[in-house]
Amino acid sequence: MRLIAGLERPEAGQILLSGHALDEDTATAWRCRIGWMPQAPHFLNRSLRHNIGFGDPVRPEVLRAAHLDALLAGLPKGDLTLLGERGAGLSGGEARRVTLARAMHGAPQMILADEPTADLDARTAAAISNGLMGFARAGGTLVIATHDRDLAARMDSVIRLDRSRGAAP
Repeated sequence: MRLIAGLERPEAGQILLSGHALDEDTATAWRCRIGWMPQAPHFLNRSLRHNIGFGDPVRPEVLRAAHLDALLAGLPKGDLTLLGERGAGLSGGEARRVTLARAMHGAPQMILADEPTADLDARTAAAISNGLMGFARAGGTLVIATHDRDLAARMDSVIRLDRSRGAAP
């Protein structure tokens, strides 16, 4: 996922995007077109607004898609509530929904999501999955790494990586 996002370079070979190499000259433009949802949420010691939109107002449709409406309504200062670097006051599911909103904020063409439903209860996992699928229904492309069979079953295409077929561990 980090290679596709242009955050790391391959040890050998190259990443091609529509026939063009993803390299130092093209990575910045590519990253502007993707949303990144890492497995472990990370926050800035700033407001919820800054953690989603880097200071720009967050579009209401992004908050709805990430199922953050109720959370926002319950915060003392709304989207100006300070989160802190560890996302103080957020549950794991709320933190994951904030990262989904961040990934969707810039109206990307593609979202790369690394284990977006890992360690979540079924209800929260469904909310995250529904937000991602809504993005896809609106014309976005999803690339998801997951062990969540329910989420994988909703994808148009699945590539299974399985080491149990005689490959070295």
